[in-house]
Amino acid sequence: MIRALLKFALAAAVAAGVGCTLFFWLPGWYAVAGLTLVAMLAPAAIVSGIVFARGPAQAFCIGCAATGGALPMAYVYFSLSMLNLSTAVGQIDEQTTRAFQVAFAVLLVITLGSGLVAMGVWRLAAHPAATAKMAARPRIHEPVAESAAA
Repeated sequence: MIRALLKFALAAAVAAGVGCTLFFWLPGWYAVAGLTLVAMLAPAAIVSGIVFARGPAQAFCIGCAATGGALPMAYVYFSLSMLNLSTAVGQIDEQTTRAFQVAFAVLLVITLGSGLVAMGVWRLAAHPAATAKMAARPRIHEPVAESAAA
């Protein structure tokens, strides 16, 4: 148990370090190239998680696949539209780079959110006691047993 927590903490620290590097430390074009690389590699990581993970991790990856497969396509579409707008001016400025970073952050939050929703649904389905308790509640559209007997 403690090994899993340490692995998770190490992975979270590495992800936070890479994220801070891509968003705050690297100059414009390097950051855009790094974010594009992450967006292109995301589907491979998601599919690997679907195939090799089990339990909540697999549910998370399946949820991410719904939007994660569209992550590179949406990012490339946004990137090309931003490049068309910025090349009309003749150079890429800091504002365009910030737009790339914000677009990537929004797409990443959407992808992770869909994974968390899938994990929550898995958690409900994995606990039969909670599911049975919810099924035992009377439904609004069904008549209660007392009114059916009357």
